Amino acid sequence: MTGQLSRLEDPLPDEVEERLDEWRRLNSSLEIVCWSWEDFRDLVSVDEEGRRVLAAVQSCRLIAMKSDIMRLEILRRLGGVWSDMKNKPQFDFISELPLKQD
Repeated sequence: MTGQLSRLEDPLPDEVEERLDEWRRLNSSLEIVCWSWEDFRDLVSVDEEGRRVLAAVQSCRLIAMKSDIMRLEILRRLGGVWSDMKNKPQFDFISELPLKQD
């Protein structure tokens, strides 16, 4: 799904699009995924543990709290690197990480 948006209904703000372009330019080996609520729900609703995570997300009042739980669950299930699109990459740091190769 590199560079594709999945089921996002609203267009991304220009600032976020610019950050995505910068991430792609500096870290071309990354698979970049922007998660929608539906994508997350599909990922976690397949088992009882995931349904509990969904309930926890839905019980949060603040969007930031919801996104924190969602981020942690996505990383737990899929691994990878997460960045808020407010962060501007300065260089290709992925090549510097001691990543485990399967």
